[in-house]
Amino acid sequence: MLQDLPLGTRLILKGGAEVEIVENPRDGQWLFVRPAGSSDDPEMVFAADVAELPEQ
Repeated sequence: MLQDLPLGTRLILKGGAEVEIVENPRDGQWLFVRPAGSSDDPEMVFAADVAELPEQ
């Protein structure tokens, strides 16, 4: 359930990019993420774009 993921959780997107959650509106549809370890501006991604949660 994406709506339960805390800020800072790292995800793998379908394109292979590893990103971290910087804002979670908890609607189960959208997440605001940025590349892991970066200070880039956040981007919105749709839940269907998430491929997996990396091992932590």
